[in-house]
Amino acid sequence: MSTFDKAKNIWLRKCLNKAGYDLEVTQTDTSYSQVPEERTYGLWLPDRAKVFGFDFPPESLDKQFINEKLDNDRAWTKEFNHCQNQLQETKISFLRIDQEYTSSLASKLASESYEQALSDERWSEIRIDWKDCLEDGGLTPPVDKTSFVSIEAQELLDSGSDLDSDELVRIANIESSCNVKVELTDRLGNLEGSIQDKIISKNVDALYLEKNEIERELKLADIYITKNL
Repeated sequence: MSTFDKAKNIWLRKCLNKAGYDLEVTQTDTSYSQVPEERTYGLWLPDRAKVFGFDFPPESLDKQFINEKLDNDRAWTKEFNHCQNQLQETKISFLRIDQEYTSSLASKLASESYEQALSDERWSEIRIDWKDCLEDGGLTPPVDKTSFVSIEAQELLDSGSDLDSDELVRIANIESSCNVKVELTDRLGNLEGSIQDKIISKNVDALYLEKNEIERELKLADIYITKNL
């Protein structure tokens, strides 16, 4: 995704340049980009939670530049949004990979396996230890079985509190520590993974075709980046 994002940013820079604006795109090799932190089963990295709370580590320099412009430059933002709309209509396949994923077989099977895991009685059983740990830490566990955020944290998040406020950092530390203590992410991940294995085995050939297509698009994106960065 870092490769595809950089290719899109280069395309957007070209579009913005036509209107007299710029977009900074770093020379950094995308292979060194930090892997995004997935939170499918809640916060699970205490070392990060102690620093960032419910926020994520700093984004790429490209993303930071875009966010700063969006917050402070109305004229740039208007043109950027115009370019974004044009990007949605481009015929260049590797610039549309994220749009196409939502209708892919891989995405469909991922959703299917998640729904099966949710309906498995082991899902709720595994969550019991985590909920007990939250209560021991003075927090109120969520009722919804798809939620992995305490009631106290959700109220603060809904009120617009800073993701790295002192209170949310404190709560994040408790939630992530409980996740690790009871091995919540490992156990739920293993449950969902076992279901995925069965679903994948029935769709191996079709999934390999999708995988090969993505690898082809990656090569095209790399060539585009090399020529235009």
